[in-house]
Amino acid sequence: MVAMEMINVLWVNNGKDELLSFLSDANEHGIEIRTCNSMKECRAHLTKKSAEHWDAVMLNYNVKREDNKSETNNECVHPNNRRRRLHIKDELADFVYAIKQLEDLKIAYYVVCDETLDEEQEEQIKDYLQIFRAENDEIYCLSKSSLTLIEDIVRYVNNSPEYCVRKKYSDVHEFCNHPKLMEILIKYESGEVRRDDSIPNSCRDILEWLEKTELFKDYGLKYKDISTEIGKKLNVPPHVKRSFHFCVEVSNEGSHGLQTNKWIQDGAPYLNASLILNLLNVLHWCSTLDKNTFEL
Repeated sequence: MVAMEMINVLWVNNGKDELLSFLSDANEHGIEIRTCNSMKECRAHLTKKSAEHWDAVMLNYNVKREDNKSETNNECVHPNNRRRRLHIKDELADFVYAIKQLEDLKIAYYVVCDETLDEEQEEQIKDYLQIFRAENDEIYCLSKSSLTLIEDIVRYVNNSPEYCVRKKYSDVHEFCNHPKLMEILIKYESGEVRRDDSIPNSCRDILEWLEKTELFKDYGLKYKDISTEIGKKLNVPPHVKRSFHFCVEVSNEGSHGLQTNKWIQDGAPYLNASLILNLLNVLHWCSTLDKNTFEL
């Protein structure tokens, strides 16, 4: 039985006790929630270069910029008119700072509160949401609309290209967290790779990442030399040897903007697709190896 690909949500909840019933309901719907105490901590998680990945953020309306510290800057540039200054009410300065950060990071976020807000509070928060994110000014009260929140998160994430790619290529994605891999697979799935001459260079970036992994870093070899050594080993499947060699040749040549790019633009409409599939062969094989027993 294939394990369900969980939806990963980061909840900025100011260090408050989580609602256990909500966490349980979310988990039953395939959502795994982790918490953090401030927007500073949230951003650190979202920008961390590791296997950590996040599909959405839950943001308490009374979020703090840092632990036990509030934002004091009460003005910012209006997002729709850089000549205008937007004055921010003191009690919502941290909230506006947080949604600006999340908009810049281009991640879905959902504004939540523990109890129903009074009419004035709700109107003020929605005003700012409409300024920075006009398409959704919903505020979810966890004591009343937690199921609606869960359903909205699931619906959004299940239709997001990133989640669909991570789910389809979960074996490879767990091994390789390079952002270029997600980028080219989204393009591949949407059929946008035929004339994209950036694909070879992206593949080369991933091969350079591969040479620094636990499997190969102790050998001190470049990816081209790794391909050569793998070609000599009798116990490596022939399709892996050929895929590795193909990836090295095409990505090297293509990343320098030589003949390969001319072929991509006119005459080899399936070259990029072949390159991506061969790269997946290599990454999948690498993902099956045990670093403690593998020898080059």
